[in-house]
Amino acid sequence: MKSKMIKITGLILTVLFACFTTYQVAAADTWQYGDLTKLIARSNGGGTKYDTYRQVGLSIDDKNVYMYVSMDPEVYASDDATWNPDDRKVHLTGYVLTIAGQPIYIDNNSNNFSNLQSSQQNQTKSFPVDVYNTSTFKNTTVTDAVTVQHLVRDNGNRVNNIMQFTIPISALGLKDGEISENAQVTLTNNIWYGAKTITYAGASTAPWPLVVLGLLIALISVIKMRKSKGSKTAPEVMQYA
Repeated sequence: MKSKMIKITGLILTVLFACFTTYQVAAADTWQYGDLTKLIARSNGGGTKYDTYRQVGLSIDDKNVYMYVSMDPEVYASDDATWNPDDRKVHLTGYVLTIAGQPIYIDNNSNNFSNLQSSQQNQTKSFPVDVYNTSTFKNTTVTDAVTVQHLVRDNGNRVNNIMQFTIPISALGLKDGEISENAQVTLTNNIWYGAKTITYAGASTAPWPLVVLGLLIALISVIKMRKSKGSKTAPEVMQYA
């Protein structure tokens, strides 16, 4: 009995580990809240081998808006080592989030991140942002709304700054019911061409479906093992006169 319990426990742990590993591998070069869109940097004008790009992500659930901006992802030309260095700086201003036609401005004008962007060491720090709704005139400061990951590459010759915003729905200054199902949500900024647009579809699911699936597989395996044990016929008992 003890041996069977050890086997069952090992099976469950193996399935859960496989699910977790699958999620980690799948998410290694992606954003946990959705897909990333490659947008060309506006300062480059476009159409040259020295273009730099942004990787932009946008997601929204019933609690928060999530935004991702990588200033210099590794999608540049191999000989683009020294061009457009300003394109790689921390950028926390000029974001316009439009929800169902309502523009909301997201900024940090304090410039208290200058030491971070000039650092030659990998660092991660959080900063506040101001969220302003022009329709309701609501201005909200959200503490630690954005986390900046400062990455130093190529022996210090190149850096990247990745901004990840988490802004509560309550800070957007929207009226009740203004974010309806299938509402269009758009993110723009003057540091890239075009826009990142998504459709509001409700709460995000994260990796939990994989975990639940793993538990179901383990449970089904346990039930099958028990049925297999119960189906075995008992040994015949010999009777002597």
